[in-house]
Amino acid sequence: DTDPELTDIPCDFDLNNVVANSSIVVNCILDLNEATVDLPQNVNFEFEGGIIINGTLNFSGGNIDGKILNSTLDLQGDVKLSDPCFGFIPSRWDIVQGKVNDQTATKNRDNIELLINMVKELGATKFKINAFDAYFKVDGPLNEGVPAKHAINLPSDFHLAMSSETHIRMQPNGHFRPTLLAIYDEKNVIMSGGYLHGERDEHNYQSGYVDSDGATGSTHEWVNTMIIQGGENITIDGVTFTDPAGDCLNITSIYHFFDPRHIRSKNITLKNNKFIRARRTNLVITNAEYVYIENNEFIDGGIDTENSKGIAPSSNFNIEPVRGKNPDTGELIEYERVSHIFIKNNKQIVNDKTANPRAGSFQLSHGNGPIIVENNEMINTGISFTTTDG
Repeated sequence: DTDPELTDIPCDFDLNNVVANSSIVVNCILDLNEATVDLPQNVNFEFEGGIIINGTLNFSGGNIDGKILNSTLDLQGDVKLSDPCFGFIPSRWDIVQGKVNDQTATKNRDNIELLINMVKELGATKFKINAFDAYFKVDGPLNEGVPAKHAINLPSDFHLAMSSETHIRMQPNGHFRPTLLAIYDEKNVIMSGGYLHGERDEHNYQSGYVDSDGATGSTHEWVNTMIIQGGENITIDGVTFTDPAGDCLNITSIYHFFDPRHIRSKNITLKNNKFIRARRTNLVITNAEYVYIENNEFIDGGIDTENSKGIAPSSNFNIEPVRGKNPDTGELIEYERVSHIFIKNNKQIVNDKTANPRAGSFQLSHGNGPIIVENNEMINTGISFTTTDG
């Protein structure tokens, strides 16, 4: 995950005479000149300061050190990484850091998701990022309402491990419903460390959209830095979420609660995170069960900032499943359900309550028990319950 010093010495060998069951030490620059090399059985490549570029290796079993990989080298056949912990080296993967135009930010998004999926296929279970700061364009055509469609999506059985120097940023846009990172119908995912940045003060709130019913207009409160939708066994640990035009983190499910196709979000742990300055809500749960929220900080949810006003419900944390009634029978219809929520040892604060009297608060409505709220510190804000059970 740090850029190792590479040699500038070209290799004095090629791969034409490689024999089965051999190990090749890569300590030089091996240029394949756009060729495809068919390797015999069980060939392993070890990194010692070199790199293989401009071509394809076709394996018949074997492994390769992840530090050799780069955007100009393709791998085919039966091959795995020698270490399931992949260290991301930004300079190798055609991802441009810093402020960029929309075209480059789109390419950044495509390239990082392709890389995540590629190393997962190669056997990586952990993707480590150290010093990194880049923008990603995650909004698509305005009539596409699936939040995960253009996001950076994380796969199952995977750990995205970021450091205090990792910054993942949403490219400024005018979409009504993009999300930066997504876990969509996946299981056993860990995300740790790093910063996820929204763009609330650079968002274009004047752009409109046309939804599937032909309605136009939006207040753009559905812009997330992250969404978990139909995720199971998910842990988010030590991540800082800041400045979305909507919510920092939205936890929901796929299909309505009563739909036989319903895919539940459940067994989700949020710990040691910071949720800061969401325009709408720092953390919202609309459809999930068994969510453990411990030792987090919720700061200035829904406050006004220099270039954007907070929007209702302007809260630090909100439980808000959608319910309705059958117009013929009066029976309750649960489009969404939230239950088994454990909110312990957190801190929530509104730094300037005088300037932002409506901001902050834990707002819990329409939830089903048990909902446990225990040993949380409240500064300049509080908690409210509306039509909750248990």
